[in-house]
Amino acid sequence: MELLLAHHCLGSLADNVLLVMIDADAATVISRQGRDLERHAYLRGSIESLVYNLRPGARALIIGAGAGKDVIAARLFGACRIDAVEVNPIIARDVMSSEPFRT
Repeated sequence: MELLLAHHCLGSLADNVLLVMIDADAATVISRQGRDLERHAYLRGSIESLVYNLRPGARALIIGAGAGKDVIAARLFGACRIDAVEVNPIIARDVMSSEPFRT
């Protein structure tokens, strides 16, 4: 998988989550089974979910979607529409073409 060749990964593809180091100082976490919202219920209490907690069911625009943690959080709170944007072409091609971005 090209994503693994282009970036440094901490973990194994068999793990529930995989930390992918992007560039020199950024990282994103790829979560297994992003469509299984109950599996990711822990995100309900995260700081990233605060905005969705304040306006459940709202539309979401996620800039820098990375591996989709914010997408999963928006889905947990029932966002009626989610638009996710990623500028890193490798993340956009290799990660956003899979779950949780595809419904």
